[in-house]
Amino acid sequence: MCTVTWIHRPGGYELCFNRDELKTRLIAHPPSIHREGRLHYIAPIDADAGGTWIGVNQFGITICLLNFYHAAMNRQLSAEDYTSRGLLVKSLLTHETLSDIFGQYSKAELRQFRPFKLLAIGPESAVQGLVWDGTNAEIARNPEPPLSSSSFLSEQVIEQRRRLFREIRAREGNASEALIDYHRSHFPEKGPFSVCMHREEAHTVSFSRVVVTAEHITFHYTSGAPCETPFLEPVSMARAAGG
Repeated sequence: MCTVTWIHRPGGYELCFNRDELKTRLIAHPPSIHREGRLHYIAPIDADAGGTWIGVNQFGITICLLNFYHAAMNRQLSAEDYTSRGLLVKSLLTHETLSDIFGQYSKAELRQFRPFKLLAIGPESAVQGLVWDGTNAEIARNPEPPLSSSSFLSEQVIEQRRRLFREIRAREGNASEALIDYHRSHFPEKGPFSVCMHREEAHTVSFSRVVVTAEHITFHYTSGAPCETPFLEPVSMARAAGG
């Protein structure tokens, strides 16, 4: 699981996310508009645990989460004692600014979650990340795309994906098609190393593309690998002032 890229535009940005999961997981519910109090956000919903791995709120802030498979945890809980990381994403989507988001959780509160890498991006804000290894939390300011994680030969896969992203950007520049081509790619071949990932027991199960402009927010989504699955009808809402 998973790979995320982004490009800032005047007044907004584009962000793309491949979700890689085991084939035993249930198919997620596609993106829709959700309401929490007076705030709205667009997000798909995980059918297993009820959380989400990506969402964008009405202020144009996108939050997405990747598993941190190879974190060296010093503290282990039983499976039933952990809280789903997707519920963390849902709770953070209810805040208006990145400073609000990153001031929410103490180390003690994060211990209820398995390790993760979290990315938050706003239309007029720097990109920020939070890395939780199960023991320590570290803020990452202005990380460079792509951000990726894999349970399979992790460092080799991640370095391969970074190299391919640089090559595609050098060839295609900042065009939207460059991000989409990257997330559909099968270099060096269709398999565990490709960004659009295919393994015997796991594969890319969805592709999300969030487009934020000065006035609108649009969520494009494929409920399957982007190499072979058409986009569903996009979900849109007006962007509110803030973020």
